[in-house]
Amino acid sequence: MNNALSKMDTKFSAMYEADIKGGRPSIAPEKLMRAMLLQVLYSIRSER
Repeated sequence: MNNALSKMDTKFSAMYEADIKGGRPSIAPEKLMRAMLLQVLYSIRSER
């Protein structure tokens, strides 16, 4: 999974620019996607 996200880093960099106005920085897209994937996997119910 880390390899796939690192390959997509250039695409993510193009979508997210540095915030010039100040304020809170955005969450890194790789971390956000990893967190969302884990949330989906943990929400699948076991059939045991």
